[in-house]
Amino acid sequence: MAIGGAQSIFSYTPEFSLNFDWVDLASATGYVNYDCLSTYDSSAVNKLLVESDNSTSLLSVTGYTGASASYSLLSAGTTSTSFVSVLDIDWDSTPFQLPRTLKGSFYVKMHVQRRKVGGVDAGDSHYIIVRLRKWDGSAETEIVSVQSPTITYTADGRVYHCLSVTVPQTNFKKGEQLRITTEAWVKVGAGTLYVAIAGDPTDSATTDGTNSFLVNETRILCAVPFKINI
Repeated sequence: MAIGGAQSIFSYTPEFSLNFDWVDLASATGYVNYDCLSTYDSSAVNKLLVESDNSTSLLSVTGYTGASASYSLLSAGTTSTSFVSVLDIDWDSTPFQLPRTLKGSFYVKMHVQRRKVGGVDAGDSHYIIVRLRKWDGSAETEIVSVQSPTITYTADGRVYHCLSVTVPQTNFKKGEQLRITTEAWVKVGAGTLYVAIAGDPTDSATTDGTNSFLVNETRILCAVPFKINI
């Protein structure tokens, strides 16, 4: 009897490959970089997590002729003299087609813009919170979160944030999604304080006519740690 071929006595298991952007061998961790991407269809603006290897030429939608909206740029303001959440945005991956395990250090980088309308620049501050979550299509489970330092302003401008936090070992089932939530918390001394973020994988300049980001200020990049079995 032949060992191989149609009469093989050995069962066949399909192979699959998994590519990582970079690997931390000491902790047996492989990193997949995700970009935050905005798309727009006939019913809604969609906030997506797209693997960076697949998103290098994907430009987030920035509005259409006759429309002033910039969907890659999200802005909100407040007159509150105590911290309130003004931006709370969920970015979702596609469902995992195989079980996956997260474990290691999670990194995220992004810019936040500040713009003041009315009042003096006194007591105006913001911080951001980034949450790593599991989403099954109907309910979310928080895995870990990290908060930035509180930034106090003296003038309009943009602030760069780079954050990291340790992710405990977390199992994802087939069909579950990775969700990253970005929040902006703001307080103002007087007048109205606006903050804005932008998610564009190409890191291009963008504006909605009021708020603006320069080149190299619009990409929200998330490095997610996946456990490697070695």
